Amino acid sequence: MAFPEPVWVRGVVAMAKKGSPVGHAYFQITDPCPEGGQTPAAADCALFAGERVRIAREVGRLGLLFTLEDGMEARFQVSPSIYERNGRFSYIVRGFDPEYTGSASAMHLKRLVEKLEREGILGENGTLPFPRVPLKVGLVTAGNSAAAEDFLQTLRESRYPFEVFTSWAPMQGVETAAGVTAALVRLLTVPDLDVAVITRGGGSVTDLAWFNDESIARTIAQLPFPVISGIGHETDMTLPDFASHTRAKTPTHAAMLLVNSVAGFLDAIEDNALRLGRSASPRLTMERLKLSQLTSTLTKKAERPSIHFIGIISRATAMIQGKVLPRVSGQHRGLDQMRSRLSGLISSGFSARLSSLDRIEATLSRRDPAKMLALGWSMALDATGKPISSVSSVSPRDTVHVKLSDGKLRTRVEKVEKT
Repeated sequence: MAFPEPVWVRGVVAMAKKGSPVGHAYFQITDPCPEGGQTPAAADCALFAGERVRIAREVGRLGLLFTLEDGMEARFQVSPSIYERNGRFSYIVRGFDPEYTGSASAMHLKRLVEKLEREGILGENGTLPFPRVPLKVGLVTAGNSAAAEDFLQTLRESRYPFEVFTSWAPMQGVETAAGVTAALVRLLTVPDLDVAVITRGGGSVTDLAWFNDESIARTIAQLPFPVISGIGHETDMTLPDFASHTRAKTPTHAAMLLVNSVAGFLDAIEDNALRLGRSASPRLTMERLKLSQLTSTLTKKAERPSIHFIGIISRATAMIQGKVLPRVSGQHRGLDQMRSRLSGLISSGFSARLSSLDRIEATLSRRDPAKMLALGWSMALDATGKPISSVSSVSPRDTVHVKLSDGKLRTRVEKVEKT
């Protein structure tokens, strides 16, 4: 035989099947492939029950758990085998290298997370407020990648006016950390950027391990805008996932987080506009009534002191004519001062109430639905003319009226899709 002794092979685990009733495990080991590419080579592997138990014990002594999962990169000791009946080639697994596998990558990631948590690095970006309308988006990913297209297509389908500023970077290999860091720094030149997204599609443990570099995490912590990390698939975890404001499961999910945020804001605007429309008229009437009452009260308070003091002055003049002129003069001055203070009080009351009315009218003007329509928004109404705020209130073939700034569109629902 060409290989009389076991040899070491490395590759990516694929098609890992659940153990047989007697404890055997079967899988394939393949060459790593680029994102979205085809696997160039694969070989069948068999791990028999006895060897499986032995390997699990050896790995357990290191404090690790031995598992076979699709996508994990591993190094196995194998004996090449050819089944004589059909000439099929396969590997019989004899050993396993825990220092090479995804377990080693997981241990490295764990150590990095613990270190950066102690330094307070991982929580920095998460303290930034997430914008309610994140329309200016920085995108860090590989140019012309499937991840970039999935992300951009999701934003396009939303019909919202997103502005995407791309900052391309390598998503695999030794240049990943430096490239991603530089791409994030370039986004600092974009004025008033709302959010940045780092994303790539799935890959092997080794492919994604290039992101487990603390320079990326430290850069994210210093950015003035929140970062969304959408690297790999739902089960994949990399260092940017811990350092970013928000973790997304996939590139598409990262885009949907932005779409849902904008949709939620518009729903809130629509609800506020409807509530303001219903409550504006009673509120203004109440404010005018309060202003009228205040005016009447202040006017009466201003008049009573005047009559009182004038009466005192008249009686004093008749009784002690010519003897208390200085005192009378003093009373007149006091009366003038009181009249002046009352005049200021009345004026201040009027001004305060008028200012309150001005603020209310300004708020109503800003949130006037007609102005929102003039800016390019639209409002969906049902057949009775009531606003539609949820797709759950609409069914296929329903008639929907779309209100625009210059008229209405009568449409028919073909399909209802919930996000």
